[in-house]
Amino acid sequence: VYGVGSRLGVSEDQIIRAIALSNLTSLYVNSYVGSISSVCDCGFAVGIGTTVGTTYLLGGDYCAMERAVKNMLGSITGIICEGNRLKCAWKMGLSVSWAIKSALLAMESPQFESEGFLNNSLDNILHNIAQIYNPLSNTINQTIVDIIMGD
Repeated sequence: VYGVGSRLGVSEDQIIRAIALSNLTSLYVNSYVGSISSVCDCGFAVGIGTTVGTTYLLGGDYCAMERAVKNMLGSITGIICEGNRLKCAWKMGLSVSWAIKSALLAMESPQFESEGFLNNSLDNILHNIAQIYNPLSNTINQTIVDIIMGD
């Protein structure tokens, strides 16, 4: 978010606000998904926060931020954590790229036609995604641990 703000030449105050908005959004997303889940938190919560902060810096309103988050969710849902720190860096890089592209697309498109699990409010979408990644309701986490441990 800082890099986008610097590149756009916006004020330091706007950059600070965008970073705060980005961090708060990431925390909000994490409150749904949690720290222990099968989703790559590095790419998921932080990526969504980055797209919100970037959309803000581009002059987007709440509706544009919502479109950007839905764009982002359509891109990153399904990325799982497989426990490799090098892959975390790779996924974070991809997530940042998708976040910027999601924000730019949201600013260009005044309408967002969503289908599938994106056809809902953001709270409901995050709730549903949390159900998918909940370690108590699926076997993804245990399967990942078993593979990593060589079982």
